[in-house]
Amino acid sequence: MKNLFIISVLIFSNYTFALNCSSINSGNWEDPLTWSCGVAPSPGDTITITDGHTVTVSSNIDLNGAPVVIFINGILLFDTPGAKLRLECGSSVVLSATGEVRDSGNGTPSHSIRICGSDVWTGPSGSLFGPILLSGGPLSIELIDFSVEQKRGELYFEWSTSSESNNDYFTIESSSNNVNWNELGFHDGSGNSDETIQYNLVLDNDYNDQYFRLRQTDFDGTTSVSNVISIKNIINSSINVFPNPVKSDYLVVETEMEKYNVRIISLTGNVIYHENDINQNVYKIDGLNLENGAYIVELSNQNEVLTSRIIKN
Repeated sequence: MKNLFIISVLIFSNYTFALNCSSINSGNWEDPLTWSCGVAPSPGDTITITDGHTVTVSSNIDLNGAPVVIFINGILLFDTPGAKLRLECGSSVVLSATGEVRDSGNGTPSHSIRICGSDVWTGPSGSLFGPILLSGGPLSIELIDFSVEQKRGELYFEWSTSSESNNDYFTIESSSNNVNWNELGFHDGSGNSDETIQYNLVLDNDYNDQYFRLRQTDFDGTTSVSNVISIKNIINSSINVFPNPVKSDYLVVETEMEKYNVRIISLTGNVIYHENDINQNVYKIDGLNLENGAYIVELSNQNEVLTSRIIKN
């Protein structure tokens, strides 16, 4: 831990002028009046698009020079030909359950988000919905799921990985506003693994926060963060998806939720299926043509988000 502190000091000394910029209203990315920091975001900044706000990218925004983290709780809209967002290696874009990357339909083929020289989203792939994490380069871990429950005043965290590479440790972080984050606890990683590993950690909510995320740190100090989850979403509903593994062209979803939206999402973030305002406890999805691999089935409404992992083989 002493070595980690030294690394952190060096990082902050290199980016002394990095800012925390949150949207204070809907507007253009390059308009200083859009941001709480009073200027358009720069390389090295931590950027948040607030829930209820739409921030519009209308040109080629180049933030190479230092890694940035962009939290999208509202809408990031690409609206004109040539609208792009180019980010430095080590950057990440985190969409919460309310977050969306949206294509306007005007100049769609040219729209993209690029991290470390690789496109992590393009306009032709359509709108991208959270929760999801976009990052450039190979991931140190492949996170299957991350959840939290509150029991008798304690927080029960569970997560699992399907592979790990140079993974030193995990950090549970909490926030009251989805902007400023506190460290709640740590758990050792497994270094290198190509097998499914289950983790759990029981912690006190020392800050009485309601938002949580999982940060993963490599042995070299490189970090990545998961999607944000909210303890407000932990209620008594459940989800059951079958058949699993999927061997046909249909799925059946059973749930106690009332009037929900359903999505099937690939692990790369592409929305394979999307239907809104379903009011059935048993819902059948026909005509699926899934390629072999893993997918997330997500049910959501104004009160909660439920997910289940399925395998097609």
